[in-house]
Amino acid sequence: MEPRICVIFTGGTIGSKVNQDIIDLNATASYTLIESSKYNYLPFETMNPLYILSENIIISDWMTIGESINEAMCKNYDGIVVTHGTDTLPYTAAAISYMFRHTQIPIVFVSSQFPLDNPLSNGIENFDLAISFILNTKLPGIFVSWCDDGVKCIHLATRITEATPFDCKFNSILNTPFGFMDNDKFIWNDKPHNPTQNDMHIIKDHFTESFCFSNDIMLIKPYPGINYEMFGWTGRKPKAILHALYHSGTACTREHANSAADFLVKCIKEGIDCYIAPIPSTNEDLYSSSNILLKTGAIPMTNMSLEAALVKLFFAYGSFPCPKEILDINIFYENF
Repeated sequence: MEPRICVIFTGGTIGSKVNQDIIDLNATASYTLIESSKYNYLPFETMNPLYILSENIIISDWMTIGESINEAMCKNYDGIVVTHGTDTLPYTAAAISYMFRHTQIPIVFVSSQFPLDNPLSNGIENFDLAISFILNTKLPGIFVSWCDDGVKCIHLATRITEATPFDCKFNSILNTPFGFMDNDKFIWNDKPHNPTQNDMHIIKDHFTESFCFSNDIMLIKPYPGINYEMFGWTGRKPKAILHALYHSGTACTREHANSAADFLVKCIKEGIDCYIAPIPSTNEDLYSSSNILLKTGAIPMTNMSLEAALVKLFFAYGSFPCPKEILDINIFYENF
C-alpha cells in the first residue's frame, strides 16, 4: 500500500511566482511543487486553509493551520507537510509544535528562499527532503526541512531561528540541526543537547484539548540608545512583556531612560509579567548586567531561542489559567 501524505498549503514564497518584477501569490505555484517533485507518483492529498505571504501571518492564522492539521490527523496519514513562507516560519513552526507535541506522525514544514520559477529556488528540494524524511524515518514530531549548499538539514521546529537577511539561511540554536538526510538515509546529529530518535517516540502528554494563543504579549528588542520613556500604555496594557537580550544575555542597565532594568521594574510594579530571553542557564557565569536584570524580578526563559520563547508565552497565556506553571515544562524540546 502506497504511503499517504497530506500537504497543507498556506502560501508564502513557495506558493508565489514573479510577475513584472513583483513576487506575489499564485494559485498554480503550490501544485507546481507536487508536479515537479520526484515523488509526484504518490497519491498526495492537499488542503489550502490559508493563502497568504508569511509576513502577514497573525496569531489567528496559527489556529487555522492547527485546525487543518487536526483534521488531517484523523485520516491516518503517514505524514503531513506544511508549506510556509520563510519570514515567520520559526514562529508558526513553534506554535504548531506546542499544539501538536503529542503527534505520532511526522509533521514537516517546507519553505523556499525564492519562488519555484526561479532557478535558484530550493523549494522543490526542500519538499523532496521532507517527503524522504517522512518515508524513511516515520519519526513522530514537528520538523523543518531545509537544503543549503548541498547540505540537507532536518531541524526541530522549536529550535530553528529566523533566516538571516539577504541570503535567507536558516539555522538551529547552537548550530545544531536535529539531523541530515544523505541518499534517503537519516543521519542523527549526535551533538550534546539534541534529543535522540528514541526520544521522539516517547508519547508526550496532552496539556489541553483546547488551544489558544494570547495576543496580549509584547516583545521589546534592545538597541544602543533605546529610550524606554517612549513606551507607555494609553489603552490596552500587555499581560506580559518579553524583553529580548543581546547574544550574551545582556541589555543596557545604565541611565534611567536607557535602562532595561529600570523599565522592567516599572512594568512589574504596574502588574505586567516580565520575561527576558535569550539567556543561558542561571547556573552559568553571567555578566553583571545580566544579574542586574535578574534582580528586577523578570523571569529568565533560559536555553531557548527568542522565537520559541515568544510563542511559548503566546501559548501559555492563551491556553492556561496559570501560565507561569507551563513555562517550566519543556513542551517540545525548545529548551536545550
